[in-house]
Amino acid sequence: MALITRLTRLFKADMHAVLDRLEEPDALLRQAIREMEEEVSQNARRLQAKEFEIQQVNGRVKEVEKSLGGLEGQLDLCFEAQNEKLARNLLRRKLEGELLLTQFRQQAQPTD
Repeated sequence: MALITRLTRLFKADMHAVLDRLEEPDALLRQAIREMEEEVSQNARRLQAKEFEIQQVNGRVKEVEKSLGGLEGQLDLCFEAQNEKLARNLLRRKLEGELLLTQFRQQAQPTD
């Protein structure tokens, strides 16, 4: 068994040496550079897409914050008028908006 293993290793080593001589180091280096450049461009495209997504989410956050500000004034009017049914609906909308705002803020956080 040991003899067969040693002969196998010698054969593999000789084959690797032959392949190393056949391959052109310059061609391999150029191919490696092309692959690296492609990976860099893919990462740049992913980064642009993520930045665009964060901008959209930040826009939505501003819209929801503005909407929540308007609900505060409406709630004050409902409580002054003692309109509990309308106040409940507005409170429900406010809570849903706050939940949505929390979700948008989590989406806008950068991830690694």
